[in-house]
Amino acid sequence: MDPENAERALPIPQLARIRILSLKAEHNPMQGSDQLKAELNERFQVELEGRTSTRPTEQEAKTPPNCRINVRVFFSGRWLRQGEEKPVVQYDATYEGRFVFAKDVDVKEVDHLLRNKFYRDSLVAQVYPLAYTHMADQLRLMGLTSGRKIGFNPNYDISRTSEHRPKATKRKKAVANSTLPS
Repeated sequence: MDPENAERALPIPQLARIRILSLKAEHNPMQGSDQLKAELNERFQVELEGRTSTRPTEQEAKTPPNCRINVRVFFSGRWLRQGEEKPVVQYDATYEGRFVFAKDVDVKEVDHLLRNKFYRDSLVAQVYPLAYTHMADQLRLMGLTSGRKIGFNPNYDISRTSEHRPKATKRKKAVANSTLPS
């Protein structure tokens, strides 16, 4: 390791925004007060954006030079009556958190950091509670609760890509009260 890179600290991104990309819920009429069973699914995607060439295209020249990481959280779920296949409630939601780096941080350096699972998990762990809380609030407005406490399971294999069209993989049923390893 050369001394020039040894003194440089790891680049720390700043969570610049979190937004709702989509939120869709369908609520079918229900008679009575039957107990419902909840099926919750979630998946995560981490995507790196930024210039990789020293000669940017005309469109790249118009964008800010710093690199960004987008963390997407996808939720889907349905509530079923015992013994029935048709859901009483079905929803899908997608949230995106955007992290930005200082202008002097190189995309290749960040791409190298994203190969580290703990680094990816730490980014997802910042976006997940905000997204889950909003999604849970929307479900409560519909009269539903999942009965699950907020918690991110770091044992997920979060998809990582440096492309503009990433491939996300499906993850199922997170464990409640999980924390990142110290």
